[in-house]
Amino acid sequence: MENANTMDNTKMTNGPITRILLSFAGPVLLGQLLQQLYNIADAAIVGQFLSSKALAAVGATSSLTYIVCYFCIGSCIGISVPVSQAFGAGKNTDLRKYFINGVYFALAIAVIMTAVTASMSGLFLTWLKTPENIFKDAHVYLVIIFLGLPLTVLYNFCFGILMAFGDSKMGCCRSCSCYYIFTGNCRRS
Repeated sequence: MENANTMDNTKMTNGPITRILLSFAGPVLLGQLLQQLYNIADAAIVGQFLSSKALAAVGATSSLTYIVCYFCIGSCIGISVPVSQAFGAGKNTDLRKYFINGVYFALAIAVIMTAVTASMSGLFLTWLKTPENIFKDAHVYLVIIFLGLPLTVLYNFCFGILMAFGDSKMGCCRSCSCYYIFTGNCRRS
């Protein structure tokens, strides 16, 4: 059995559990908080720079986008469970196998979810009884969001793998960077 320390020296099984959990969970919680701030800033920017109709279209699609995006996020982060178990046990052969299978799974999720959701977005809006005056804007917004699902899957797959190795700080750094880039640039323009 190969030693897990050859890949990374992060050991979450040794040392005081409280400190280890806080140092791991803190960046994850901060990243989620920043993601919510990004969503609030997104709504504020749409409402301020576009129109109330555009804001209504975004709001009308929010429950659907959350369901689809969080399904993809959960699927990709779920891949990290067997990866982290193999990493913690020092089973590098299994680790590689789970990682490769995870890549195939993430690709399948990205392709299938993008194809299904982008092609059915109009039907989803009809089922949600979206008002006619915002239907077109909501449809365009949904298609754009759903065409971006492969990037969501890619990011969350990579984040799940980093978490499997005990690195939760990279996701927080990404959230901080995106929040600054997108909201900071809009304030300057």
